[in-house]
Amino acid sequence: METTNNKPTTFKTVKALFIEPSKGRISQIEITGGFPALYDIVGCRMLETVRSCWQMDGNNEMMYLDEEGRLKKLEFGFQHSLVNVDQFNFPYLGNCVIMGRNWETGEDMDTKLTAEYVGNLIRFYKIQN
Repeated sequence: METTNNKPTTFKTVKALFIEPSKGRISQIEITGGFPALYDIVGCRMLETVRSCWQMDGNNEMMYLDEEGRLKKLEFGFQHSLVNVDQFNFPYLGNCVIMGRNWETGEDMDTKLTAEYVGNLIRFYKIQN
């Protein structure tokens, strides 16, 4: 529990997806601890937030990735299959968490996506340095 303005902040448990490109795996996880918990899960010290490419009516999703993935020269990544990967459009590097998001309140929500659905739409990559 954190405190904000001397008031305790409680975090709810949220269903999320965890993409691990180095293992070629997508799994459903539960996260308690809000944004601070994501650093340990993703395995980084600086998070990048990306509005997910899986947006549709009533399905607002946010991706959380390692902001320094390219600087670290991470070897594994993934890309949505509808996006071409070439010299200008690199895949996302490192681990990723996908959670639902209420755009009006900024509140984390359960993802509406399934591991199977996302697995059918992404490709994993091993980056050649």
